[in-house]
Amino acid sequence: MKAKEIFTMSVRLALALFLLLILGNRSLAVTRAEFLNLLFTTGLNYKELKSPPLPRDVPRRHRFAGAIGSSLQYGLIPAAKEERKIFGPDETINGREAVRLALIMMGWGFEVSLCESLGQMGLYGTDDPISSLACEMRPPAPKRVIAKWTEPLSDAGKNSIMSWVRSCKKGVWWKKELVSRDTALLVYKRGIALPGVRGYRSEPFDGSSSNNPLYVVAVTARPEQIDAEITFAKALGRSVARLSEISVKENAVAAVNGGFFAGNLPVGTLLLDGVHAGRPFKDRPAVGWRKGGDALIFDDGSVRVGIRTKSGYVPITRFNSPPTADGASLYTSRVTKSASGIASDAVLIAVRDGTATGCVRELARNGQFTVEGEIVVARGRSREMLSDLAPGAPLRIVSNWSAPVFAGQDYLIQAGPLLLNDGLPQNFSDNKGNYRKSFLKNRHPRTIAGTDGAKIFWAVIDGRDPIHSLGATMEEAKSIALALGLKSAINLDGGGSSQLIWMGMTVNKPSGGKERLLPYAVIMKTN
Repeated sequence: MKAKEIFTMSVRLALALFLLLILGNRSLAVTRAEFLNLLFTTGLNYKELKSPPLPRDVPRRHRFAGAIGSSLQYGLIPAAKEERKIFGPDETINGREAVRLALIMMGWGFEVSLCESLGQMGLYGTDDPISSLACEMRPPAPKRVIAKWTEPLSDAGKNSIMSWVRSCKKGVWWKKELVSRDTALLVYKRGIALPGVRGYRSEPFDGSSSNNPLYVVAVTARPEQIDAEITFAKALGRSVARLSEISVKENAVAAVNGGFFAGNLPVGTLLLDGVHAGRPFKDRPAVGWRKGGDALIFDDGSVRVGIRTKSGYVPITRFNSPPTADGASLYTSRVTKSASGIASDAVLIAVRDGTATGCVRELARNGQFTVEGEIVVARGRSREMLSDLAPGAPLRIVSNWSAPVFAGQDYLIQAGPLLLNDGLPQNFSDNKGNYRKSFLKNRHPRTIAGTDGAKIFWAVIDGRDPIHSLGATMEEAKSIALALGLKSAINLDGGGSSQLIWMGMTVNKPSGGKERLLPYAVIMKTN
């Protein structure tokens, strides 16, 4: 063979090897759009929508536009660069980005953001939060991908992640506990997103486990280390406020929504530093506790409240709202200062420490009370029994509890139903508290107060979101309370009110997409 022919063959061979290397590397490089499409179709079997909206940088003619747009409309993406509303479809994706995108496409986007935020606050340890989350999940993400975290995703890595996603589709869960300042954050997540499903309807409950999306978060503490208080938005000079605003104002370690309310007033018995601030609801249970870090107590929250004077007994039937024609109401300035709606024939009596400090109408000026503390407003027969009460005369507000165990408690919230009582699951079939059937049987966000005998728990179950968490029926809430290890637990207000703050950050996803305005909240401070 001539030298010229040998040289030509060598050049051709070198060129072929070069092209093979280039094309081979190109085939190994996986783009974000290609990987999302694999997740959407073969991995998770989501349904593609017709003409969905697209991120700004994805043209309609893009071959993966359907999967990208459908993911956007379902609320799964933008997964990254969301501040610019772009997706970067043709960018090469590395191992970390691929695992992050897989988590988000499975409906774990909130958990990804939570871990990243906790990591930025120094509360998640020194490791990469996404790596930690992916390794802590069961089943965990593939080690071969995590080992090559920053390298472009190869075909082998892509196949490993797809195999992991298919395993997660059969069943996946994650449990994490973080401790800071005498409190702990307990997070539990399970399941895969159900895009397009209405997330608040109930399914027949049979006690079996499922892989439907569910998110539960709780703040726990030993009662001697934490002091829980009820604080009204009135402390901010308003009738309602966001939980985050109340938490910041009170410099709280943690905060959670409380019981039921209507407008800016609580529904059911409520004690605020031992003062009644809510109208009792017959036969509904309550949770109560004393100041200074005390165990939670659970029992029937029904109570009769009245005023004991030398002249006799006057029942109080309303709280922080005008009395009936012959009735008496009790106002507290920490709930409201408004005197609007009080009839002209009413007598107003200022009370402090069990003593009448004034009995003059001038206590209300321009619809606003001008004194701090409690004010009794009485009309008709109730007024006749109280009108001759002199300033400085003893006036004792007494409580006749259905459950004497609540006598002497500083704080109390009546809500329900009771989920567990001394380790015994409760039955809701008699509906003793007269709750709506849909409230019990449909899935909703829930807030729970409970104890395992050693620690107190303030927990939230997210709901009404088929991507993040469906919520819980009351039977399911009871099962979740048992799974948390609680011995006694009560359901508080739920729905859009369910919100939990820990270390200044909302650690759940309120169902309305934003914080609901609340009249009051439970805040926690370290002793």
